[in-house]
Parts: sequence; C-alpha cells; structure tokens
Amino acid sequence: MKDINDSKKHIAMYIGSLSKGGAEHVMCNLAEYFFLEGYKVTIVTTYYEDDEYELSNAFWKRSIDSSADNKYLPTDVINSKDMPREVFLLDEDNCPGIRRVFSGLMPSDRKGRLYNFLARTKKLEDIWADLRPDLILSFIGKNNIMALQTARKFGIPVVVSVRANPPMEYYTKTLKTMANKLFPQAAGVVLQTTGAAEFFDEKVREKCHVLPNSVSEEFIAREVVPFENRTKTIVSVGRLDNNKNQGILIRAFGRLMDKYPDYKLVIIGDGDCRGEYTRLAGETPEPTRIEFTGNIGNVADRISDAKIYVLTSKEEGLPNALIEAMALGLVTISTDCPCGGPADIISDGDNGILIPMGTDEEMENSLVSALDRAMSDDSLARRLSENALSVREKYSPAIINALWKDYFEKVMSEEVVAEKSKMQTLIEYVKQFISFGLIGGLNTFLSLGIYWFVIYLGGHYLLANAIAFAITVFISYVLNNIFTFKGEGKAEWSLKTLFKVYVSYSITGLFLTSFLLWIWTDCLGINENIAPIINLFFTIPLNFLLNKFWAYKKN
Repeated sequence: MKDINDSKKHIAMYIGSLSKGGAEHVMCNLAEYFFLEGYKVTIVTTYYEDDEYELSNAFWKRSIDSSADNKYLPTDVINSKDMPREVFLLDEDNCPGIRRVFSGLMPSDRKGRLYNFLARTKKLEDIWADLRPDLILSFIGKNNIMALQTARKFGIPVVVSVRANPPMEYYTKTLKTMANKLFPQAAGVVLQTTGAAEFFDEKVREKCHVLPNSVSEEFIAREVVPFENRTKTIVSVGRLDNNKNQGILIRAFGRLMDKYPDYKLVIIGDGDCRGEYTRLAGETPEPTRIEFTGNIGNVADRISDAKIYVLTSKEEGLPNALIEAMALGLVTISTDCPCGGPADIISDGDNGILIPMGTDEEMENSLVSALDRAMSDDSLARRLSENALSVREKYSPAIINALWKDYFEKVMSEEVVAEKSKMQTLIEYVKQFISFGLIGGLNTFLSLGIYWFVIYLGGHYLLANAIAFAITVFISYVLNNIFTFKGEGKAEWSLKTLFKVYVSYSITGLFLTSFLLWIWTDCLGINENIAPIINLFFTIPLNFLLNKFWAYKKN
C-alpha cells in the first residue's frame, strides 16, 4: 500500500448500499484500489444491509469486542427495508482505512414526504460540507441526481456513473428530464457501453466517457480448470428478479433434461422472484436437478469447474458476472440485450453465444438451441471456453483501474484549472469594472457640468440630460475602446459597435436615468442637482454589464 498523506486526493463514493450486486461490487473494488494507491477514500451510503460485500481495508464493524475496540463508536442506521441496525464506526481522526458515512434518515427523524426529502437533502449537504472531498463518484439513478443537487453549492466536482441500461435507472419522464438537466453540470458521466449514451441529450453525451468493469482478482488468480475436467453444470449468477429473467433458463433446461440426463442447473442469487422460479423448477421433469443456492460468499469457488454460464437479462450494463464466468473459462451464453453490454464482451460464435431479444417464448426457444449446441458439440464448446479467457487481459484490474485513475486525475486537474480560470476571469472583470467606473466617473463630472450649464442657460432638465448624454456617450465609447474593452469587439472602431454603445446607454443612461430623475425630483421632491448623483448607483453597474456582454462582446 502506498503512503497516505494530506497531499493525496480525497475521493467520496456515493451509493445506496454495499449489498451484493454488480454496481456495489464495482464500487467496492474501486474503493480498495484507490485506497491502496494512497488516496483517502470515504464511502457514503443510504443504507447498511445485512448481507454486504466485505472490504479488507474497511473500518466499520457489525459488532465489536468492547475491550479491544473501544475507539469504535456505535451508530444507528437503517437497511433498505427501514429496519434499524447498529454499526460501529471509527471517526475520521482514528480511521486508518476506508471510512463509511451514512446518509439515510432514521424513522424517528421523518415526518411528511416533503419534509423527508428536504431533510435527506440537508443531511447529504452536511456530509459533503464535512468531508470536502476532491471528487465525488456517484453510482446509479436517483443517487446521481441527489449527488449533483447537493454538492454543487460547495463546488465539489461530481462524476456520475450509470451502471445499467439508462431507461432502467431513469424510468420516468421526470427522472429522464432531471438527468438531462443536471448531468451537463457533472464533471463527467461514466457509462459502461457506448450505446448507453444515446439515451441522453447532446449536452450530456458531450460529458460521457466509457469505462468498463474489471475482472475481480480472485477470478484471474484462480487456475483455469481444463475443459475435459469440467462438470456438466450450467450456472447463472444474479438477483432473482423480472429483469434477470431466469425463468426462461429454467424452462429451457427443463426441455433438455431428457436429452442430457447428466447435466444440472445451479442458480446463484436471491430476490423477489425466487418463489416463482422455484415453482417453475418444480414443473420440470426432474426438479432435483435444479439448485437454488441463494446468496453465497465465494462465487468463484462454486462455478470455477462448471461448463456453461447463462445470462438471460432483458437489460444490462456491462455485466460483471458474465465477465467473471468467461475469466474462469466457462462457455457463455447471453441475451443480446440493451444497452449492448453483452455484445461488447461476446463475439458471437467466437468466445460465446448471443441469443437475440424477443418475447420470452422466442428467447426460450433460442436458448434451447444455444444450450443444445454447447452441450452436444464438444469441439465448439472447447473453442468458446478457450477464447473466453481473453477477457482476463482485456478487463484486467491493472488495465481498467488505471483507466479510472487516469480519468479521475484528469477530471480533478481540469477542475483545478477551471477554478483558476474562473478566478482569473473574475479578476479581469474587476479590473474592467474599475476602468469602466473611472471612465464613467470622469464622464459623470463632464455630464454634470453640461447638465448644470444647460439648466443655467434656462433649459429644461430633461433637455439638459439628453444633451449631456449625447456628448458623454461618445466620449465613453472612445475611452472604453482604448482602455477597457480593447480587442473585444469584432471591429473596435465600427459604427455598429458605436450604435450598440448608444443603445446600451440609451436604455440605462437616457430612458432609465430620465425615469429615475422624474421619480427623485417630481415624485419624491429631491433636489434636481442631487438626483443625478443618486442615479450613478443604478446606472454604472448596468452600463458595465450591457457594454461588456453585448456592445463589446467577443465574437
């Protein structure tokens, strides 16, 4: 591990929880990588789940030995089902590893819907104010929107990452609108596939950067089981839900049971559809040949000697489990689902098999055909297995993590340059305003002299104001061209620029000034000699803005 010191950047990583899902796995891997590279890393989550990924450098605990761990402080948190939990945390001063902060509201802190939203927003803002990271990395849907909304007031650069097919994460018109409105404010938008960018507006696409997932070290370090030693096992890994769509795999395998009596199906994971899928398995000719393991600790141990891996999702980003199975040399079969993740990984017929999207019945039929080929043709299966191992290099942690690091460093350096540029621009504006003000002050005295002289001759104050205006605006045009806005016009000494200067001064110097003079003198009874001085506090700033951003605007 590289030395950690105050000069190293601080990265805050924001996600719902560290539950055992693909996005959570990627964030945990990135947290470990950046910490080992010497960065300060803080993970911010809404929830604390009962079954989370474990990080070797994490400094939070589910339980402690009070005699040995007296620096750990008990903290009340909730899980995604709103059940209270207790976790033990180290404060920042005592934390030598990856820190954890929670943004969820406890049930006792909630009231109405609007109040809860404002309270969650305020709590997240307070977290950013306390952490003051150099960069925030946010994962998934609403988290990305919340991160941008709460961090912008602090000027903290935010990189948002869409981990699935965008329509899954921004599934309502309101969410899509908010994403298209807020994402241009992000320091970057990380996608897993090029196709995912098409969901967003052009301004968002300009911010998009594709960074794939890496293969976990445990899958690369493991020795590949020779093809001839593999068991006749089909495996699938993922949440048991409607999108993962394992039902078509269960039905397809059921149709092939009689033809391939030595094969079994192992489904790893858990979710809302487990009951439904268990029922489907019970309807097959031999239900005992289908095993549901639930969530397990070391997936690599369980699937390393299997022969075939199947992904049946309706939508995916860049599926980690698919890459990991290929890294172990399994024959992989996947739906060619949006937004193109499996197709980015698999070259159909070369290192795996892609089945076209369609109705569940159509995909089931395609899957039956693909499984039949993989189970009956050992020559094909061996070639697919051997070619699948190419992902070990393509998606190796050394390569992919370095891409993330280079991207983050680029983003953070660009933000520093942007901040310096903003400061330099502000300084330049201040200099120009001072110059404009001095010229305006000079012309004010001249204008007052002309104004008072015309009144002395018996002229009406509005006539006096108009004559003074015509003379001093031309003088302002000449002096500002020479000293204040030199080089900012398309043609400095053009009639067009002079006309725009007269128009801008007409808005503020003639009509506005005349209107204000009428208010001061006729309505409020202020002395007509004092009224023009009061006007300066209104007209000079407005004159500057009109000249700077319109009359002398750079082309």
